[in-house]
Amino acid sequence: HTFSEKKPFNYLHDVKYAQCNDFMVTDWEFEKCNFSIHSYMTSDHTLYYAKGPSNPSIDDISYLINRVEGKNVIYLNVFEAYEQKDKGIKDLCIHTLNQDGVTLTLMKDETSVRHHISFK
Repeated sequence: HTFSEKKPFNYLHDVKYAQCNDFMVTDWEFEKCNFSIHSYMTSDHTLYYAKGPSNPSIDDISYLINRVEGKNVIYLNVFEAYEQKDKGIKDLCIHTLNQDGVTLTLMKDETSVRHHISFK
């Protein structure tokens, strides 16, 4: 699967993708670090993972690209990086998500932490 025939995206390789219309959790490993991304979009979207040139282009780096269909889309990505095999974030609950901000709760083992992030 290619991402695009146009430069600079035609330099991406090893492209993997996942399509989603709501909430999705994706896990991957890079060298000795594990990553999770919790993604939520108010419209259909495709999440692309690829390898491509760094800047300067002496080696490859990982790319993560969100492509969203629609207008006035709100999206939220929560990234987690961890060395151990056990994720810190067990679950994520979105209470509100609109043009003013987002309120969410991160669940970790026996605890939960509520956050509000204002967009204004």
